Amino acid sequence: MAAISHISELPGSFPALESISTFETAEALTVARSLAPTITDILSNPTTAAIREIFLPDAFWRDQVSISWSLRTFYPTTAIAQNIVPLLQRADIDTCSIKLLEEQVLPVDLPNGVSLVRIPFKFKTRRPGADATAVFKVVRGKTGAIKIFTVTTALQAIDAVPWRTDFPPSMVPPELPQTLPSTVDVLVIGGGHGGLSVSAYLKALGANFATIEKLGTIGDSWSKRYERSHSPRI
Repeated sequence: MAAISHISELPGSFPALESISTFETAEALTVARSLAPTITDILSNPTTAAIREIFLPDAFWRDQVSISWSLRTFYPTTAIAQNIVPLLQRADIDTCSIKLLEEQVLPVDLPNGVSLVRIPFKFKTRRPGADATAVFKVVRGKTGAIKIFTVTTALQAIDAVPWRTDFPPSMVPPELPQTLPSTVDVLVIGGGHGGLSVSAYLKALGANFATIEKLGTIGDSWSKRYERSHSPRI
């Protein structure tokens, strides 16, 4: 597959408006609670059959280091079923740790008319011990069937390397080094939004790392790709 150079070349599309129905604001939490057992099973005991059953055919799963230990997007549902199941099994999510974040459940009405419910969860993985979040966005078909459209899983903290909150001034270098250190534990390839996000995580964790970017200026990877300003959201 050829490299994608512009957002307009990305695969996938929103569900057709004539195929879905809208959500009322008052029913968002009820919808989230009704799906919580199914989503819990997907995270803790995943099967390809369960994923194919509850996901739209053109669904997306974006992982930010939590289960793939990389920045990866899986599309469509056939790829999700094939790739996410072994990743979830390897992560070994603690079923008792999966919690619906009810206060963060939101109905979302997009400008193009698509109606969603945003359903966030938190969970812990055992391999390695880590905290993560999973945000599911669902749509409802005309028949009333609710399907998952997108998922974003994201690493929040690692048990073995607690978050640092006590950065002394001496830890902030007066100027950026011009060369890479001789040894690093982690090398981040690319200084785009994803690379900077991972770098920020590593900095907060106190890890020994370096970030390299092929373009002349940090931010060029998105400023030269998109026609207008945008902001990625989980």
